[in-house]
Amino acid sequence: MPYRTQDLHDLNGALEVRIETVRDEKSIRSTIVWIIVDSGDVFVRSVNGARGRWYREALATPEVTIDDAGRRLEARAVPVNDPESIARVDAALKRKYRTSTSGLPPMLMPEATIANLRLDPRFPDEESLQAPAFLDLDESSDQGELVNADELDAGRAIDANVDLHSHKSA
Repeated sequence: MPYRTQDLHDLNGALEVRIETVRDEKSIRSTIVWIIVDSGDVFVRSVNGARGRWYREALATPEVTIDDAGRRLEARAVPVNDPESIARVDAALKRKYRTSTSGLPPMLMPEATIANLRLDPRFPDEESLQAPAFLDLDESSDQGELVNADELDAGRAIDANVDLHSHKSA
């Protein structure tokens, strides 16, 4: 099931998003990650490779949430490590982040290139991302300046008492 055109446009324009992963039964982790769109598919990569905590959490519990400056989309994380997918992610990262001289090289290191996730929409009737009232409709959806590569994958727990009940039936 594909993303809506507007969702792909917004995710493609975002330099970084937050990915929310389940840490344990009662808490979630929010981590800043780079996001890329290629031929209608949405991908993220862990700069710390398989050691990235958010990446391990997404593998263990693939139901994740993409938060693009307050606009949220529920997704299912699917590991993709085949050579074709790795090449697609590499090429898309190089296109989108070519001006990030310090952040891009670590994302292309062999350790990182094996830690790719495709983010598929979780529900067939997924609602489009809804912009918060403070965003102008024509305003870019990215979250400002790129963070340092050291800050990527450095997510912290949002709240130890978050209720994880989905608002939609699976």
